[in-house]
Amino acid sequence: MDGLTQYAVFAADDIYTLSQGFLPETATSAQTSSARITAVLTAANYTGTTSLTASPTATLGAYTIASGTNVNAYLNRIQEAEQGRIFCSRTNVLTAQARTGTTLSTPIATFSDTGVGTDYDVLQVEFDQSPVINNANVTIEVGGTLQNATNASSISQYFTQTSAITDSLLSTDGQAATLASYLLVPLPLPRFTSISTSFVTLTEPQKVALTTSEIGDTVQATKTFTSGSPLAITQDLSIEGIEHRINVSTGHRVTIYTAATTVLSDLILDDITYGVISSTNALG
Repeated sequence: MDGLTQYAVFAADDIYTLSQGFLPETATSAQTSSARITAVLTAANYTGTTSLTASPTATLGAYTIASGTNVNAYLNRIQEAEQGRIFCSRTNVLTAQARTGTTLSTPIATFSDTGVGTDYDVLQVEFDQSPVINNANVTIEVGGTLQNATNASSISQYFTQTSAITDSLLSTDGQAATLASYLLVPLPLPRFTSISTSFVTLTEPQKVALTTSEIGDTVQATKTFTSGSPLAITQDLSIEGIEHRINVSTGHRVTIYTAATTVLSDLILDDITYGVISSTNALG
């Protein structure tokens, strides 16, 4: 554009740094996924700030790490066993979260196309069988036997869709069996996979909520329809990726990449709704 100087800014967080590092041969003990991350970062002489879950699901086996193992590749193997998240936050804190599933987190933003809540102009909806997993195999790295979980009804409808982990860092066959069951996704439910909005349509509090959002936060999105049934679909979603684009002609746009989650409510004694122990009310 005439008269304007344009700049391109590229940045990298510590995930890039870790992907350039390699480990010496490292002996390990049976330990939680968080403890293993700490051991790996110590062996890699990592000096950055960390925030590791205090309640991990996985216990990893005492498997020696071979010399020359890429640091980030091994962290991804830990994540594969934990099935949580490992990422750098917006302040470059290396963060590890426990196995994903339900959450007690309230939505940091409530997106809607009705004029109430945070506006959006693009909502990606997917409804196909690509996420279906109806046959899951998990084998631990040393001394284990293959652990299998299946869903016969799903296989009869969508044929066999397999996920396999052949060298899991988990310490026991029992944990491998639990992970195999966790990996099953028998039905291809409609899902909101991304939400995009322009900052020009947002209030200041809404802008702040989105600019300070983090991976793992919860949002809620509603899509309405002019006919048919239902007339509206609302989903609770976890943030799995965040993209900001700032353009001189189109302004500031944020796109949030999402996955389905279930928001639990704290159990409140004597409350007519939240005083009932159920799948959506949790003991705090």
